Amino acid sequence: MFNQDYQDKTEPASPRKKEEARKRGYVPLSIELNFAFVLLSFFLVLACLFFPLLSAAKEVFKYNFNKIISPDLSLRSFQSLFYNWSTYFFKIILPLALLPLIPGILSHLLQSNFLLTFKTPFSNRGRFNSSSYQSSGMALRLSRLFSKTTFYEGIKFSLKLVVIGFLGFLLIKDELPNLVTLSDRNPVEFLTFFSSFLFKLGLGVVGVYLIFGIGDYLFQRWQYQKEMRMTREELIRELREEEGSPEIKGAFRDFIR
Repeated sequence: MFNQDYQDKTEPASPRKKEEARKRGYVPLSIELNFAFVLLSFFLVLACLFFPLLSAAKEVFKYNFNKIISPDLSLRSFQSLFYNWSTYFFKIILPLALLPLIPGILSHLLQSNFLLTFKTPFSNRGRFNSSSYQSSGMALRLSRLFSKTTFYEGIKFSLKLVVIGFLGFLLIKDELPNLVTLSDRNPVEFLTFFSSFLFKLGLGVVGVYLIFGIGDYLFQRWQYQKEMRMTREELIRELREEEGSPEIKGAFRDFIR
C-alpha cells in the first residue's frame, strides 16, 4: 500500500508544503554531523589551551594549598579560597564548554536552512501529513517503536560502536609498549602521554562521526525529498487553493462587468 502510494507521488513538493513542514520542525538534519563539529572544536580548543590551563590550574592549586595549611586559616580566608577556586574553575571550564558549541549550532542552522525554533526537529521520523501529528495511542507508539526509522537508527548506532571500538583497539595496540612503561614515568610525562593518547582517540572518534554524519545527512535529504513528494492531483488542488479555481474567477469577472 505504501509502495503504491509512493509510486503515485511523482511530483516534487510545493513551496507551501515545504513551508508547512518547516513550521512543524520537519527538516533534513543529522545529529551526528552536529556532534562531530562540537567534538572536533572541543579537541582543538583543548589542544590550544591545554598547557596554559594546566599552568593556571597548577598555580591556583599551589596558592590555595599553601593557604589551607596556613595556621591563620579563618572563615573569612576560607570564603576567599572558595571564591578563588570558583573563579578559576569557571575560567577553565567555560572555554571548554561554550566554545565548542558554536560550530555545532552553526552546523545545525546550515543543515536546517536557519530554522530558528524551539520545537524538536524531525529527521526521518515518518511520512509528513497532518493526521500523523494528531494521532495518539498505543498503536502509534508501537508503530514508531518497530518502524524503519528505529531500525535504521539502531543499525547506525551499532556500526558506530563497532568502528570506534576497533579504532580504540588499534590505538591501544600501537601504544602498548608505552603503556607498559607508564609506571616508571614522572607525573609530567604521564600526563603528556595520557593527553596525547586521548587526543588521538578523540580525533579518531571525530573522523567516525564526520563520515557517519555526512552519509546520514545525505540519506536524510533523500528521505525528506521522497516523503515530501506529491501526486499530480494534490499539486493541482493546492495551486487552485492558492490562485482560485477558474470557475470562481470567471464568475467574478462576469459580476464586475
